[in-house]
Amino acid sequence: MTDPLKVICARFRALIRQALVWLGLSRLVCLGLVAGVSLILVDFFWHFGHGERFIALAIFLAIAITLILRDLVHPLRQSWSDKEVLTFLDAAIPASNDRLMNLAELENAVEAATPEGRAVVNEAAAELARGLEQVDLAGVVRQQVVRRWQKWAALT
Repeated sequence: MTDPLKVICARFRALIRQALVWLGLSRLVCLGLVAGVSLILVDFFWHFGHGERFIALAIFLAIAITLILRDLVHPLRQSWSDKEVLTFLDAAIPASNDRLMNLAELENAVEAATPEGRAVVNEAAAELARGLEQVDLAGVVRQQVVRRWQKWAALT
């Protein structure tokens, strides 16, 4: 795989990791505060004793741990191979026409074993590589969802 393709894969992984961290933290803050406030209101109106407060604390901690595991740990532990990243980007970028995967496959082409085949592959790879500068990765990651959770977390 060429260096520009590796750079695109690394940039995509960094963007997706950053979006997942912000999404997970925002959801944790928002839903944690909602759970905490609701438990405090129930305690205020019902006048919990020591046992009920311990159960409320256990419920709050279970909610927080579940959110951390589901929204932060599990998504960040998934690793995408370069082929999976390029396939996703080709599907997500409308004008891509499988350009990224074609370039990656041209690097490992069997026809490149002969000098003439290698020249054809190099020319096609150079043509495809020229279009890599226009790849917009920011549009691929859905930042609207992250921003919506950040706004809700800021409001709570």
